[in-house]
Amino acid sequence: MSLPLSKEFPRNLLLTIRIIKLLLPSSFPKANAHLIIKFGDLSWDSTKSYQENEKINWKASHTFEVSEISPMYIGVYYKSGFFSETEFCSCIVKTENFKGRKGIKYTEVGYNDQKAKMFWTFVIDEEKNHENLDMQKLINEVEAEREEIKYRKNRIRAKMLNIKEKRKACKEETLNLVQNFEPILELCVEKDTIYNKQNGISHDQTFFYSQTYDLSEIMCRNV
Repeated sequence: MSLPLSKEFPRNLLLTIRIIKLLLPSSFPKANAHLIIKFGDLSWDSTKSYQENEKINWKASHTFEVSEISPMYIGVYYKSGFFSETEFCSCIVKTENFKGRKGIKYTEVGYNDQKAKMFWTFVIDEEKNHENLDMQKLINEVEAEREEIKYRKNRIRAKMLNIKEKRKACKEETLNLVQNFEPILELCVEKDTIYNKQNGISHDQTFFYSQTYDLSEIMCRNV
């Protein structure tokens, strides 16, 4: 079902889709990934080389000229023969996902072990009759790329925050460990002090006995 025209979505729209990243499952064949994006009869094909880590930074955009916002088809394909391709997974993105003029989205394409994860962004703008159409498309695609940069900055910010939290937790754990060892350390120091005192007393006793023995010998000689 198409989204009806309104003041928010006037006629002759430029709808830019930018694929940020595609995460493929381990069950995906070792072949180039082929994405097909469709709005009604309009289609966009984009292919990227196979990557061992199954994480593809797609970084590609396309602008559709539409009169209204309709559901979007996403299909992930791979080459299964010399002239043939096989659909690995697919899904339909509802029109409700295109609220507002632009946004960053995450979509799970497919089900179970045949499920890819796609991060993408969209920008919607009204086609202006008095301006060059190619220039308008380019402006849309630049704005979509800015949305991707914003997404990546937020990811970096989140990772930095996570690192700070881990550092803080590590410091607290180290401090607690030191505090738990303090009584043991104090006990060791106390034992060392007692041991040193005992050694001092023993030394004094030995010296006293030695002096007493010497004195007794002198007295015996004089008798």
